[in-house]
Amino acid sequence: GLAIFAFGGASDITERIGATSLAREGIEAVRRMRDSNWLAGAITDCGSGQQCYRTWLTGPYDIAGTLDGRSGRLEFNPASGGDKWAVSYGVSDYRLRMVSGSGFAHAGSQDTTFFRKLFLFNQTTADPAAETQILVRSVVWWWGKNCPQITNYSQPSDTNCRIVTEENLTNWKNY
Repeated sequence: GLAIFAFGGASDITERIGATSLAREGIEAVRRMRDSNWLAGAITDCGSGQQCYRTWLTGPYDIAGTLDGRSGRLEFNPASGGDKWAVSYGVSDYRLRMVSGSGFAHAGSQDTTFFRKLFLFNQTTADPAAETQILVRSVVWWWGKNCPQITNYSQPSDTNCRIVTEENLTNWKNY
């Protein structure tokens, strides 16, 4: 009985570690989009002789147009000639699939038990001197031994079966 209990606990830990990594990947992908916007953008005059990066949310990745808290799906297309990452909105399938030789993605040949949603929020205050901030929330949930199978692709209310990772991103290059 002890061996069975220990094996069940190890399985739960494995799922939790995998989910944590996938949630963190969601945050890192949005950070990469922000950093790519810096690299593609130009330093401009922001007034009072200060130089800044105005395009950190707009190009080539349009992060600014998606800061209303809608749920989105992070997509990676390594064959793309340009932008390899995208956040798609208005989708209902958040299941991650295994892509042979590439890892997890939403388009793949083998279903997994993991699901991921991204949320982006504008955290800017009414203070005109305040720096723009965005909150990135990555939610991953899974099916498993203690996590019931969900048929409608919605995240469970049971926090034992989901990982939520959040991070505030700023335009720190302007500081």
